[in-house]
Amino acid sequence: MAWRRLTALPRMSLRALPAVSLGVNIVNVKRVACSSANKEDEKPADKQADYWISGVSQGCNKTLPCTFDLYGGVMVDPATVPAEQDAFRTILASSLDEWMKRGKQGVWLRLDISAAALVPIAISEFGFEYHHAERDYVMMTKWLPSNCPNTLPHNASHTIGVGALVTNSEGKILLAREKSGPAARSKVWKIPTGLVDAGEDLHEAALREVKEETGIDATFEYCGAFTMSHGGLMRTRATSSLW
Repeated sequence: MAWRRLTALPRMSLRALPAVSLGVNIVNVKRVACSSANKEDEKPADKQADYWISGVSQGCNKTLPCTFDLYGGVMVDPATVPAEQDAFRTILASSLDEWMKRGKQGVWLRLDISAAALVPIAISEFGFEYHHAERDYVMMTKWLPSNCPNTLPHNASHTIGVGALVTNSEGKILLAREKSGPAARSKVWKIPTGLVDAGEDLHEAALREVKEETGIDATFEYCGAFTMSHGGLMRTRATSSLW
């Protein structure tokens, strides 16, 4: 870690620093469960339900419990998926048939890691496709209509990084050397940078990276720049910046 005078750096050097910050407002929408008294029929969502929820079904012996969204989608309750393979086949087949009759479009089927044996069945026998996976589950989708194109959204494909330009009362800028990663190989002095964690606000990520890389507690003042790059974290082509 080192402090270098900010005035010693030319303007173009400052612009080349890999600081990444976004001037956007982030709105957190909390999921609130909605309920239905009828076990088979779709009912309107509660007043506090998410704006994209239209209703729920508690299911029956022929349909899986699920949530309905305003786009014609069906989100199966993963906690109610039967673990036994034949039972899974039977209720999934009857559920898909019922949802098609109701005019539903996309089906979202989450299978936890404990139900991994059901994944080949959903894919090979019912035409589900992989959407995304996390450490403890896989999400699959199936598009029901045959007369219109699949409009289900793709999996998230972006990562967001931050860089912190930290100065002290003497006008010096805070720089650090990485101990691992690509920057460590070149042994360059750089500002604290890193990726934003899931559920973390941009300014929180910037302050965390400063603390982790230098041990210094900083305070956030403003977002100064935005840049984006296509093709991966280390690609430099197709890049644009806003200062």
